[in-house]
Amino acid sequence: MGGADMAAIRDRIASAMAEGGQEGRPTTAPGAGGQTARGGGLAAMLGAAGVNPLTLLDRSLANPVQVLLELEDDLGLSAQQTQQIQLISSELQELLDARRARLGRRFDGVATEDAMALFQELQPELREGREEMQAAMTRVQGVLSPEQWERVPPPLRQGWGGAGLRGGDRERPIRRRPGQG
Repeated sequence: MGGADMAAIRDRIASAMAEGGQEGRPTTAPGAGGQTARGGGLAAMLGAAGVNPLTLLDRSLANPVQVLLELEDDLGLSAQQTQQIQLISSELQELLDARRARLGRRFDGVATEDAMALFQELQPELREGREEMQAAMTRVQGVLSPEQWERVPPPLRQGWGGAGLRGGDRERPIRRRPGQG
């Protein structure tokens, strides 16, 4: 696979990550209390408190297997492999949708200024979601040949956290811009 091919694949992954890997899903998710859960770029993401936690929640629970399926031709998947991976993706999506609905309901009635603190409290449950994603990707690896797996872009192969948060027990410090609290 040439450099141009890899660049195109990286662009497709970046686009899918920016969209949360959830094309075709409603913009108001269960438990969102009527709030728009995603979409609209930076302006929609930034709210009175600075960030829409429901957007972060959606991106944290984006299905990496669905993104991998978008690379079907690039990976040279057989019809049988595609079918097996679609099943893995569907099973994972059910888990992620249930988790998203459950966690989203926790934001109902929460004041905007308290939403990010609540999002931080949800990190252990989001970590469980990332573990489900990694388990699904391990299953996908078992469907692919070693050569196909090597062609899977590293962000998918090495652990996808949707919003740029990787799995494991690592916590990243909150970084603030100079001059901000």
